[in-house]
Amino acid sequence: MSEILDQHPQIQMSKPLIPEPKYFLNKKNPVNYNFYFNSLFSHKNKNELFGEKSTTYLEKISIAKRIKKIISNFKIIIILRNPIDRAFSHYNFSKKFGFETLQFEEAIKLEKKRKVYWQDLVKKEISVNPYSYIERGKYYKYVCNWEKIVGRKNMIFVISENLFENVCMIQKIFNELGVKKNFVPRRLKFKSNNINKDNITPITDKLRKNLSKEFIKPNQLLMEKYKLDLSKWD
Repeated sequence: MSEILDQHPQIQMSKPLIPEPKYFLNKKNPVNYNFYFNSLFSHKNKNELFGEKSTTYLEKISIAKRIKKIISNFKIIIILRNPIDRAFSHYNFSKKFGFETLQFEEAIKLEKKRKVYWQDLVKKEISVNPYSYIERGKYYKYVCNWEKIVGRKNMIFVISENLFENVCMIQKIFNELGVKKNFVPRRLKFKSNNINKDNITPITDKLRKNLSKEFIKPNQLLMEKYKLDLSKWD
């Protein structure tokens, strides 16, 4: 998504696009607008919007407060993915980087215990709990926390299953950002993390059904409060 936004002539995304900057997660970075801007952006133009993509921000209300201290007017684009697929993608990521050795179903069963001492298991500094497969997919509480800081009018929701190669959805985002909505990016294909790696057993129908119960309540609350269409998550 950041690559698509960066193509718009009125939008400049922080560089490099990869890895994510996570500026406000690093407590060593000063909460100072000029320092922040000069660290991530090449130039300033009054006709441009500036954006930073850092996925771990959503779960931390402290990040919203830090941003608000130096940027009074900003919007947050919240891209939400089917939480079951997100959980398995997260699991694949943890396997890839050597954090995870268990099978997916076993890892899910141990999640509540592991969240207490996950840093002892990882033994290195990382920005997010690599075993929080279910908890990170309960988006409602995180979204509500951000609303308290930025207000509903400054929140743009995107359901990832509706986004891929969808020009209308992209232009809707441009419109909500207040830039020229008719701009068509050169490349419209998006990449989502593959949830079915060859060396990892995919989610069985039985397990998927069991996991869906974990998300019934938070998904329902999302739909009711924020009027989101989550039908593709069924």
